[in-house]
Amino acid sequence: MLRICFLALALLFVCTASDAHAQTSRIYFAGYMGITGYDGLSFSDTVTPATGEFEPKNTMNFAGAMGLRFTRNFRMEAELSYRDADFDQIVISGAGEQNIAGEFKSTMMLLNGYYDFDIKNWRTQPFLTAGIGLGYHSGEFGENNFTESVSDEAFGLVWTAGGGLKYRVRDDLAWTAGYRYLDGTNVEFENTDIDFNAHEIRIGLEWDISPY
Repeated sequence: MLRICFLALALLFVCTASDAHAQTSRIYFAGYMGITGYDGLSFSDTVTPATGEFEPKNTMNFAGAMGLRFTRNFRMEAELSYRDADFDQIVISGAGEQNIAGEFKSTMMLLNGYYDFDIKNWRTQPFLTAGIGLGYHSGEFGENNFTESVSDEAFGLVWTAGGGLKYRVRDDLAWTAGYRYLDGTNVEFENTDIDFNAHEIRIGLEWDISPY
C-alpha cells in the first residue's frame, strides 16, 4: 500500500513539470505529514524468556524542520518528528498469536542531508536524502501467560534513507512527496529488547524566507 501511494505521488509530480527556473533561498522552513508502516518488530524478553514479533498498525506521522541550503543542490535540515501506533496482537515463538493490546510511540530529532537534482527548465526536482539522529521511544505492552506487562521509555540512535520529488509552486514555496526507511539501535524496554524499523511516506511544504 505504501509503495502504491508513493508511485501515484511521483506520477503526479512528473506530470506537473514546468519550464520555469525557480529561485530559492538559503534558509527555509518545512512541515511534513504522512503514513508510517511497520513490517514487524521482533522482540526478546530476557526474563520469561520469550521471543517473537509484533506489528504496530499504520499510523500518521508529523514533522517540522528548519533547513539551510549550501548550494542549489545540497541542503541540510534539522527535523523534529512524532508518530504513535497501536497494536492488538503479538506473535510469540512456539505459542502463536496472542491478544495483547499496546502502543508504541516515537519522537525523533534528526539531522537530514538532501541532494536536489537540478533539471533544466523544470520546476519538478527529484531528491535523495539520508539522516541520523536520536529517537525517544515509549510504549506499553499488556500481560499474558508468556510475557509480563511492560511500560517504559528509551533513547536510541536512528538513521534514515530515502528519496522523492519536489514541485516548486513559486520562488518561495514548494510541495514535496517522498519515501524514507527508518532504522536504529534496539529499543530496550525494561527486560524487553525491540528491533526498531519503519517505512514512511510523507508529503510536505517548504517555505523559503527570501530569494537569493
